[in-house]
Amino acid sequence: MTPMTRTPPDPIAGDVDRSLPVAVGMVTQYTLDAVSEVAGEAGRPVLLIASRRQVECSSAGGGYVGWTTEQWCAKAMSAPAGRLILARDHGGPYQHPGDDRAGADGTDGDGELAMAAARHSLRCDIESGVRLLHLDTSLGPGGRAESVAVALARAVALVADCLEVAAGLGRRVGFELGIEVQAEHVADPDRYGDQIRPAVEEMRTRYGVTPVFVVAQTGTKVVECENVGRLAAVGPASEDRRRLAGLAVAARRLGGRLKAHNCDYLPAPAIGALRRAGAWMNISPEVGVAQTAAIVRSLRAARLPAILDEFCEHVIEAGHWRKWTRSAADVPDERRVLLGGSYLFSAPIFAEVRGRLDRAIGRHGRSTRRIAIDAAKAVVWRYLRA
Repeated sequence: MTPMTRTPPDPIAGDVDRSLPVAVGMVTQYTLDAVSEVAGEAGRPVLLIASRRQVECSSAGGGYVGWTTEQWCAKAMSAPAGRLILARDHGGPYQHPGDDRAGADGTDGDGELAMAAARHSLRCDIESGVRLLHLDTSLGPGGRAESVAVALARAVALVADCLEVAAGLGRRVGFELGIEVQAEHVADPDRYGDQIRPAVEEMRTRYGVTPVFVVAQTGTKVVECENVGRLAAVGPASEDRRRLAGLAVAARRLGGRLKAHNCDYLPAPAIGALRRAGAWMNISPEVGVAQTAAIVRSLRAARLPAILDEFCEHVIEAGHWRKWTRSAADVPDERRVLLGGSYLFSAPIFAEVRGRLDRAIGRHGRSTRRIAIDAAKAVVWRYLRA
């Protein structure tokens, strides 16, 4: 593979290079506070990521964590300076339920309604202070995988739109490029480089930017509370290690850095393999599950079965846990609660949970907030210490 000529880096590239190699999602207030504490303890910034489903602009109704983009950015910016780098995760078309609904009558055959929704969302990101934009163009209508050619063309089009918005506001943004739905294998480095290079070259020659990150298949895939990707299933075998190292080289030749998605629940050897390859790792559901599990344990220890049962009923009925399952019928209720509990942290039922638990444990100097923050921090530090 021939090295590409390197252009001046995107403006946040220097901050990313100084950051810890883990990007943290499931952006509840507890997670935001936990990540800020980790950054303070490590003396390095951390990427805080939010998908469009989690956090969305106010005009699109916000996201399931209970914040709009504007609110999320305002809260994150109240953290001590230099601790957090705000990043949009999955910021492309068909990445929000409303994108499919907009074309439900069959009028969006070319994807323009979904692209318009993505542009609107990304504009709000830039206006609100998000610095890194993951342009994930991997999806088509109904959640199906989009063709590589269409995904690449849409990504470049969104780069142009975002740069125009940023220039109008006097701001600078960086990009993360992803064109594939997450799978379980480790990509072939040469094939991957050949596939994504045309978009990177067009971004560079037409718009003068290079992606800060490129996303590749790194053998990481989450189902329920398990990582079922090849890297976790068989461990970092020699061929997998070779491919991971090759992907990192391919990313550098493209002028960026390797980003691995769906890294939750990985065993230590797999985390170590990704870190040795120089990959930044996205984690999100594991953080929410850890917080939910810690709060459920505390409710049981405090002998508060009535409010625990009520919370569990709300979580199961809400159904957010379904997105992590292959067969919902086979998932026991206890696991459904773990998978979906953190999605309700902004709901009225959780306010009741928090109030009762705080009253029960407050006299011992403990709080729901501290329990959740410590649970999230433990997950993040696991990836940093492997």
